[in-house]
Amino acid sequence: MRETPYEDGRPLASTGTSVGSPPVHLFFRDPEFWAALRSALLPRVKAAYAADRPLRTWIANCGRGEEAYAVAILLCELLDEVEACDRPTVRILASDPDLKVIALARRSWFPERIADELSPERLARFFRREDGGFRIRRELRDMIIFAAHDATADAPFSNLDLLVYCTAGSDSHDIPLPLLHYSLLRDGLLAVRGDAGIADAPQLFALVDGPSRIYRRLPGTPQAGTLDFVMRNWRLPRPGHPGATLKTAADAVLLQQFSLPAVVANEAGDILYFNGRTGNYLELPTGQAGWNIHAVAPVGLHHALLNGLAQSIQQRTRIVLPGQEILASGQQRRVQVTIQPLQSEEPPAALIVFRELRSDSKLDDTDGQDDAVKTSMRHELYEFNQENLRLSQQMHDLREQLTLANEELQSFNEELFVTNEDLRSSNDQVQTINEALLQALTNGEEARRRIETLSRRLIAVQEMERRRLSTELHDRTSPNLAAMEIILKSLAPAMPPGLDGSVAHLFDDLTALLQDTTASIREICADLRPPVLDHAGLLPALESYAQQFTERTGVEVSVTSDNSPIRLNAEHQSLLFRIAQEALTNCAKHAEASRVAVELATRYENVVLRIADNGIGFAPDNLVGPGQRRGLGLLTMRERAEFAGGSFSVDSQPGEGTRIAVEIACDFA
Repeated sequence: MRETPYEDGRPLASTGTSVGSPPVHLFFRDPEFWAALRSALLPRVKAAYAADRPLRTWIANCGRGEEAYAVAILLCELLDEVEACDRPTVRILASDPDLKVIALARRSWFPERIADELSPERLARFFRREDGGFRIRRELRDMIIFAAHDATADAPFSNLDLLVYCTAGSDSHDIPLPLLHYSLLRDGLLAVRGDAGIADAPQLFALVDGPSRIYRRLPGTPQAGTLDFVMRNWRLPRPGHPGATLKTAADAVLLQQFSLPAVVANEAGDILYFNGRTGNYLELPTGQAGWNIHAVAPVGLHHALLNGLAQSIQQRTRIVLPGQEILASGQQRRVQVTIQPLQSEEPPAALIVFRELRSDSKLDDTDGQDDAVKTSMRHELYEFNQENLRLSQQMHDLREQLTLANEELQSFNEELFVTNEDLRSSNDQVQTINEALLQALTNGEEARRRIETLSRRLIAVQEMERRRLSTELHDRTSPNLAAMEIILKSLAPAMPPGLDGSVAHLFDDLTALLQDTTASIREICADLRPPVLDHAGLLPALESYAQQFTERTGVEVSVTSDNSPIRLNAEHQSLLFRIAQEALTNCAKHAEASRVAVELATRYENVVLRIADNGIGFAPDNLVGPGQRRGLGLLTMRERAEFAGGSFSVDSQPGEGTRIAVEIACDFA
């Protein structure tokens, strides 16, 4: 025999071997079944609410708990549909014969994969993320009691609205139908999960949904003698174990197969062993199962059996209770009960044997029956009174212990309340700090956007002023200078002869000065805003500027293109021209280059400008600190590109020249 605890600490005797738990490893597997169960269960939920009674459910052979938690989720959703103000109490009993499986179910933790089995709404309501997976929320977990229990050998739970029986077999004989019928309330629902059906028991259950194997309990009582619990895992002694002899094995087989119905109980009344068909002499209790002779003794035999058991064990003597009238299994019976103490050191126990008597049967050991019975009854009454006193004292001690425990619990609750208040205050402070940080981030982001907008406006204003100055110089100043040069050239021949030769030299110097000023103004116009950029586009403007740059500095500049006919809008043309202008200026001032290659190409819907020289190069990481003019030029080029939503890169090493690339996603004009 093995004893396994309930979650509340009560022992649950279990000596049976289960038919095997099915592989229940999915939430809400078989959606058709859950839809049918929802429809069948909703009236019972409404009835429980109307009658103000608890809803009781048992999931037998629950496996790792998915089926039990799925039933709990379904009941919560049904209660939502009922919209009950005071919801009925829900108690879900989930059992499995495997202790390891029950331990896993009690953890209430499941891996990440269950997100594929459950809807987002159910995940959010009934689960919380923890340790890389999901854990059942406390309110749902508290609805379920997990217990190690064998549905085919241990006492069943009773007064159930729903019983979900999980089986791995396909034989309906593996299902203890009378026990399941006994466990359910009138019209209670039985759901068989597995391949087996119960078509061979029409007197016990009616079909509700065939494909889903959901049945309704029919009124009536199972045939007498079908509610026996023969302990299936009572094993013979192992070879090599003391007492493992042929005689011992034969005695065990004879005891199980050919002897009278009997049970073995200890002094506290806990039943340790069943033999034979004891269901005709013992009554199954309602509610949670607990195998104790106090709970199963039939009407008419309760006090005599309890007193006789105590007397037999304490005095190590054989007690016979002759001609006892009992009511068991719905029938009036007359039995003789023999209580024989067992010769074992621990624990003290006795064998209780039931023998049914007919009306003409003669009783054993009846000599001097009347006097012996009276003496026994007086002695039993005395023992009963002593036992009552002992139990009263124990109850008093328990009340004191409970009072102390309640005081400690109250103190703990007060400390917990103070801790919760401190945590709530801390949470408020953290929330305030988070709001301040969020506001600061928002203000920072807004400031960044304003700076970016102002920078773009500044660049646009600069370009506008450059264009205006270039236009003024090109359209007004340059023509005036050209006119002055023409006038000077016209005045020279008109001068009277015989003037000093120095005057003629002055005319020549003035003409040369006007020509130089005109050339300077052309260069200034080209730097400010070359007219060719507005009239012919970016590529001609780059070619024109490269020619002027070569004439001015002596550095050879080549401009190439992929001959794409696509024209850029004015803003991006100005931006790329300014970047090229700044790059060539850096080459002239710092690179000591003799050749510069400028390439303009299109890539998908982007424009790419590449500038490479054969100069002395530099280390980009060293361009820090004040006075670094070359670093400032690179920063200006990068900012121009990023303001337009593009990218800027520079690649250079000492002695290997410099390569600049700008790529901008443009709206093509």
